[in-house]
Amino acid sequence: MGMSERKKLTRFSIAASLSASHHKAICKVDYPAFDWPQAVFPRLKYPLNENVVENKREEATCLAGVDAVLTQRKAEGRPVACVIVEPIISEGGDLHASASFFRRLRKLVKAHDALFIVDEVQTGVGTTGYMWAHESWLLDEPPDMVTFSKKMQTAGVYLRCGLFPDIPGRIGNTWMGDPTKLVMACEIAKVIRRDRLLDLVCLSGEELLKGLQLLQVCW
Repeated sequence: MGMSERKKLTRFSIAASLSASHHKAICKVDYPAFDWPQAVFPRLKYPLNENVVENKREEATCLAGVDAVLTQRKAEGRPVACVIVEPIISEGGDLHASASFFRRLRKLVKAHDALFIVDEVQTGVGTTGYMWAHESWLLDEPPDMVTFSKKMQTAGVYLRCGLFPDIPGRIGNTWMGDPTKLVMACEIAKVIRRDRLLDLVCLSGEELLKGLQLLQVCW
């Protein structure tokens, strides 16, 4: 019975992951998925300082699209439970949005009584100069949930008070609570603090940006 229940949970987890993903159609071929909606992420034009008006219009259009989806689903009697967003769309391209966009998105999602989930699997653990990329948005209210993986050598989620299940076993995965992974994650956090790696990321990023800007002028 235990194995049977675990298989059911695993299948549901896979179905949920595929339903939330819109990266590659081939990943969903011949596999049932939930009818979960997708909203358009802004596609900003560069250089940013030369396309301020157009980029503001693009972000406003995308926010209106999110509002339309949430409103429609609510009218259909199947309201959206949560909105998941990546700070930077990495595998689907190299797409960024302004901090203002994310602040307005956070307020919009809350207005529709949905949870705001930030997927920091790609951007978390220091790659943007912040431990978590969403810190740069200066949100009035933090995300309801944040997911992480990869660079922490383990997968996990942290969430705001009041959302954690009061019954053990509601959240779980195959390697949940693996002591070796927890030790590795703690050591990674220590090294980031000890060696001031976030500062190093910022300095390295500035040098890289200068080099890219020089190439832009030359070519």
